Amino acid sequence: MNKYLTSPNLHIRFIAFFLLASVLFIGVWVASYYAFPEGMLRGQRGLGSLASEDSHSLIGEGMRIFTLNLIPVGLILIFNRLMKINSIPLGYIVPLVNLIGYAVFLGTNSFMRPLAEPMAPSFKVLTRSGPYEMAALLLLAVSTHSIAIFEIRKLFITNPEKVTPAPRLRLNKEQWIGVIIGLALLLGSAFREAYMIVK
Repeated sequence: MNKYLTSPNLHIRFIAFFLLASVLFIGVWVASYYAFPEGMLRGQRGLGSLASEDSHSLIGEGMRIFTLNLIPVGLILIFNRLMKINSIPLGYIVPLVNLIGYAVFLGTNSFMRPLAEPMAPSFKVLTRSGPYEMAALLLLAVSTHSIAIFEIRKLFITNPEKVTPAPRLRLNKEQWIGVIIGLALLLGSAFREAYMIVK
């Protein structure tokens, strides 16, 4: 799996990361739906509470959601720039954490604006904006995989060392296309969610 996650081909990296993330997402969603109580995390302070403020403006709500989603985007860039471990960029962990959190919220119906009932694992989730936000973060992570300035070649065995030659903070054409598509998908998902809120 490592060689696919770090392949020089963006399409291969994305497909490999998407499949890995999908398995993780479904597993956590199923476990949350059947094992955890409904509303378990509702009312917890964090980004969810910031996004819960009422707005009657589609543009205002959409831009607020998009702005909040830029926080994990920034973390992906920072972590990808900072370190790679066993050739895997550290920023890959950010979309996985977001994905796990979304799966738990979905399975326990812990949203600030709850569904009528917890959503059982099904393709119905594709009618929501969350999966597309997660896909956008995955794409942004794999599109910026090559910028780390430090690396740990073998976890728990070798110490961090500088990548030689030091990579420049520059993306090739394929990577830029991935970044643009990822941000566009994130923006579209934000306005999709905003529409569901204000309609």
